[in-house]
Amino acid sequence: MNTNDPHSFEDLSDDELALVADALTPIAPGPARRQALLDALEPRGRLARFAAEIARMIDVSLEHAERILTRVFDPDVWEPGPIAGSTTLWVEGGPAVAGCIRGFLRIEAGLDFPHHQHLGDEEVLVLEGAMIDSTGAMIRPGQRFTMRVGTEHSYRSQPGGAELLTFLVVRDGVRVGDAELRHRD
Repeated sequence: MNTNDPHSFEDLSDDELALVADALTPIAPGPARRQALLDALEPRGRLARFAAEIARMIDVSLEHAERILTRVFDPDVWEPGPIAGSTTLWVEGGPAVAGCIRGFLRIEAGLDFPHHQHLGDEEVLVLEGAMIDSTGAMIRPGQRFTMRVGTEHSYRSQPGGAELLTFLVVRDGVRVGDAELRHRD
């Protein structure tokens, strides 16, 4: 055990941890905490914590964002993405994001999204997996990543991890090589 921190369990063996766990008195969680834990165990509940941020990003009500998040679990609503190994789910937004690319991008673990230039600002929220940007930044679930107009980069879905699931809003599109990806309704 780390002697500098009496609450550290990092150096205990599995058997020692089991003894500590057996010595603890169980405490029942409060109703709100219990429900939050049960919701997190449900596939549909694991993304619920992002609803308020998504509502802000696309200028919609919290209830609308919650409905959008439930669609993620329907395999029939996804379409092929801009690169092999990716899929997209585009969503409607409010007036503040009219004309923007907005929705979910899912990329298999270990795949690269190619070098591209931003024709407008982009805001990305990582929901699952991790994104390793060409700048060296690693963006994990709950973290946002913003690229400003004119900036260029590439990124990779973390190899060996979960597939990368992001929610993004891209103003004016991106240029990948000679191709431009823009909003379409």
